[in-house]
Amino acid sequence: MSDMPPTSDPPPPSDAIHQLSIAKRLAPVSVLFQLMAMGRQSVLPLVVASWSAVNGNWLIALGVIAASTLGLAFVLVRYFTLRYQIADGELIVTEGLLFRKVRNVPVDRIQNVDLVQNLWHRMFQVAEVRVETASGSEPEATLRVLSLVEVDRLRSEIKTQSNRSRATTASATDDPSDAYDTEPESPSHQLVLAIPTPWLIKAGLASNRGLILFGILTGYIAQQNTRWDQQFDRVAQNIPGQAWTLNPWILIPIAIIAALLVIRLLGVGWYILRFSGYRLDRVGEDFQVSCGLLTKVSATVPRRRIQFISIHRTPLMRWMKLSSIRIETAGGAGKQGEDAASTVTRRWFVPVIPDARLAEVLDHIRTGLVINEPTVNWTTASPRAGRRLLRLAILGSILAATIGFLSLGNGGILLGVIVGVAIVAWSRIYLRFLGYHRFNDGVMFRSGAWNRKTSVTFFDRIQTLDIKTSPFDRRWSMGRLSIDTAAAGPADHPIVFPMMDIGQAKSEFAILSKHSANSPMSWD
Repeated sequence: MSDMPPTSDPPPPSDAIHQLSIAKRLAPVSVLFQLMAMGRQSVLPLVVASWSAVNGNWLIALGVIAASTLGLAFVLVRYFTLRYQIADGELIVTEGLLFRKVRNVPVDRIQNVDLVQNLWHRMFQVAEVRVETASGSEPEATLRVLSLVEVDRLRSEIKTQSNRSRATTASATDDPSDAYDTEPESPSHQLVLAIPTPWLIKAGLASNRGLILFGILTGYIAQQNTRWDQQFDRVAQNIPGQAWTLNPWILIPIAIIAALLVIRLLGVGWYILRFSGYRLDRVGEDFQVSCGLLTKVSATVPRRRIQFISIHRTPLMRWMKLSSIRIETAGGAGKQGEDAASTVTRRWFVPVIPDARLAEVLDHIRTGLVINEPTVNWTTASPRAGRRLLRLAILGSILAATIGFLSLGNGGILLGVIVGVAIVAWSRIYLRFLGYHRFNDGVMFRSGAWNRKTSVTFFDRIQTLDIKTSPFDRRWSMGRLSIDTAAAGPADHPIVFPMMDIGQAKSEFAILSKHSANSPMSWD
């Protein structure tokens, strides 16, 4: 009697797997959140309905009530019909009563499972879950809302199933009997960066975010059909009478300083609300980002899918020796109205970091990556770029002087001098910082006369290359070299090197094409 070889049946499913193999509903409290969202959008119709009812116009009131009833029915139908489960290596989401929709997302293609929690979410211990892959700019599935316990179980199961699928694929090419023997190891957990409140205060003071908020606030007030003279009178009533006796040359600078102070304080408030409690952890090959004072965001960024790294510095940040880091990932193309999780994980990956800690974090993002700008042998713009911009300054100066003379008379000619000097000064700073550098693994690019940006991408992440030459470029023997990674947007710094010597641009184009062709993309 011969011995029978042992079978290689897969191990039985765990309790968690068994639970998630059953289609599940959202958290019951999701009905409340849907109604709250609907209520926010229906405030104005409800006010109109109430006003109509008070004035005896019940037709409009009944119409609004009927619409609200239909909305409530939609919320209930969605809750009772939406199901999700993980089966056969896929996250399956079904919803709809009359028109049913089924969405299958292979778990091994899921790269982000992000959470967003506002104050109400935190009160009820639930979160909004967004499942993203690398295939598009919108989430593949959004689950509003799940309990935190269920979120942990879903994340764990997606990770387990993803690792199991990859192990099965790998074993298929080597030894199929090992397909089910490879259990995922518990990933290592390491704190990369925690941002204390003083850093956020400095970042708020150094950024222009407060100016944007100030503009939004001003625009909102302007939309209220409020007379500015009346508003000014109200503000003036709160100013001590002695202030109006001051010399205007003293009063105006004080007013400007006060406005700048308000703008900076708005920036500080925005940074604290958005990034309070910021933590960047490395869990295995992924980054986990969490932050937020009122709305708390918890998001995952697959480290291997990062294809673009950009370091930004405003003038005040440079003075304070601070930087911020933005990234772009596969499928992370910029989009309008991006959600809080996408904003944090891409546009504000590291909102502020001292320059002394920059090398440490960059090494976590890409092992061995060093950006020591003073020691880099930068390729600068064509030697003829200075003369080209000088001619632009002269033309701009003549145009401004002409307009000034026609508008203000002889004194307006001074406007041309000011514009010419400003363009020359800007050109010198712009060309001095403009730089391109190719290293063993990819390319660096820096630009910016005012806000400085330095970005890096890698040969195995380059999608397209091109050289463009305008008639003016050809006149000056220059070209514009562009490198696209198919995700330009969140980092807000496309690699486009203008006014490069045409011979050098063609040479770099050929070298980069060769490196890119020999470095196939691999996300695993």
